[in-house]
Amino acid sequence: MRLPFLLHRGTRDFRVQISKDMYQWENLFDGTLPPQTPCSRPLSITYKFKPQPMKYIRLYARSYYGDGAGLEFFNVYSPEDCGKC
Repeated sequence: MRLPFLLHRGTRDFRVQISKDMYQWENLFDGTLPPQTPCSRPLSITYKFKPQPMKYIRLYARSYYGDGAGLEFFNVYSPEDCGKC
């Protein structure tokens, strides 16, 4: 069951950053997600980038729709798994 207040929010502009040590972060890319409505189907978007040496990855919400940012999930695949994407 989804609560009504969760339908009025969503991540808009975001940045993906990578790090080898979790202290120094490098910008990998910026993106924008489309707005969602209560009747929207779950959104699934794939972003591809060339393999990078990293141990950590994070998604930084830069702006949002409605009352706040958020994602249901965020998947990252290794180069070995890219054939399955």
